Amino acid sequence: VKRGRETWSFINKDMVIGRDRDRDNVVNMLFGSSNNGVVETLSVVAIVGIGGIGKSTLAQYVYNDEKVKIKFDLHIWVWATQNFDNMEILQKILASVTDEKSDQGVLDMLQRQVRRQISGKKYFLVLDNIWDHQNLCLNWAELQNVLLCGAPASRTLFTTRSESVARIVGTKRNPYMLSGLAPEDSWLLFQRIAFRPGQEHGVEAIGKEIARMCGDVPLVVRTIGGLLAEKCTVKEWGAFRDDEKVKMNFDLRIWVWATQNFDNMEILQKILASVTDE
Repeated sequence: VKRGRETWSFINKDMVIGRDRDRDNVVNMLFGSSNNGVVETLSVVAIVGIGGIGKSTLAQYVYNDEKVKIKFDLHIWVWATQNFDNMEILQKILASVTDEKSDQGVLDMLQRQVRRQISGKKYFLVLDNIWDHQNLCLNWAELQNVLLCGAPASRTLFTTRSESVARIVGTKRNPYMLSGLAPEDSWLLFQRIAFRPGQEHGVEAIGKEIARMCGDVPLVVRTIGGLLAEKCTVKEWGAFRDDEKVKMNFDLRIWVWATQNFDNMEILQKILASVTDE
């Protein structure tokens, strides 16, 4: 079962707004010792936050940081499915390391191939979008046995909506709790996405009001900004701002992003479709 859009490791750093401090904090956690000062054989750091808050973006930002790039022999990005299937995760690890898609369907052979590729090497592994489910504890324990053959200085970073996931994987560090954007950063992000050449003078003032309606969730800012980028007139922007369905659905957004069991992107797209389809 998949949730949301599959992510990748590449990021356009020019489009990352207001996350420099978060990036630096996570990098420091990766290279620091655990809470009790014990050196971990398998060091794990978790980024935790509600859907749409920018966990994957922050992980991409960390993954592409120069300090991180020079520290590791291997850099591996894996987008996980909801059921945390080890066959699929190992296939993706192998494909990331070898730049070749793996069609190996025998789990034992697959784990041996992955072990050969990472054995004794210092790797940085990102597991993006980990969900809690009944087999996570067992599947993670089995995956750990494969990952332990890497060099002791290897690091694993994962993103999740659930604090319970951080407890299940047994990280010795407190998770990094990712909060929303500052108001000025939300506005800057909105400007970069929503405003285009050819739009009428006056849309910026309306845009400021709409940006405040978006709040601090980057996915909301990006989605609403992208929708408005297609509108050129003050009349269109004003109509969007004043539409009662838009106001209602911005109130609904608070409930949507407080809920952990839904695909927020899909829901937001449906909300916007209901607003724009007359």
